[in-house]
Amino acid sequence: MKKLLLVWVLMLISGVSAGVIYDIDFFENPTHIVILNEKDIARFDFPIRQYENRDFSTLEEKRNSKYELIELEQKLMVREVNEKNNSTALTLFIYGVETPQYFTLAKDNMIKFDFERDNADDLLIRLYEIKGNKVALVLQKISLETLEEKTFWDKIRSNKNIIYYSFGGIIVLFLILKQKKIREYFARE
Repeated sequence: MKKLLLVWVLMLISGVSAGVIYDIDFFENPTHIVILNEKDIARFDFPIRQYENRDFSTLEEKRNSKYELIELEQKLMVREVNEKNNSTALTLFIYGVETPQYFTLAKDNMIKFDFERDNADDLLIRLYEIKGNKVALVLQKISLETLEEKTFWDKIRSNKNIIYYSFGGIIVLFLILKQKKIREYFARE
């Protein structure tokens, strides 16, 4: 009788700590809001670029080479929900990688993942809301085509150093052109 009671208690404990698996389809919509409890898993097939050439000297060369899209299953698990600190601990299981990615997200923060390591973000994960042991996450697929469609002005805005150097160059050019008038002004005093 004691053995039966012990087996029943062990089954009850293991059943309580198990999470639920939710499937997400990025082909329907590139953005999903998922509500997960602790130990729940969001499972999704994600298109990964499999590059033809394996030896690349630069990331630019890798991004410009031919690739084939392969659907690989990825899993995101909620390890812990901390309502007090308004944060959640997550684990991303990337297909083919031995060690999962562990990270913590706080309210209104996000993390971007690059599955192919080609310096082009593939997936954005953002913490939307926490209520009790439930967390609402925003999962957004970032397509490579969207990244390539950036205009000239978008690239300029994203690189602030170009703006600062350009502004500094304009000031120096102005001072050089007005050098004679500046000397005359200071000579009068």
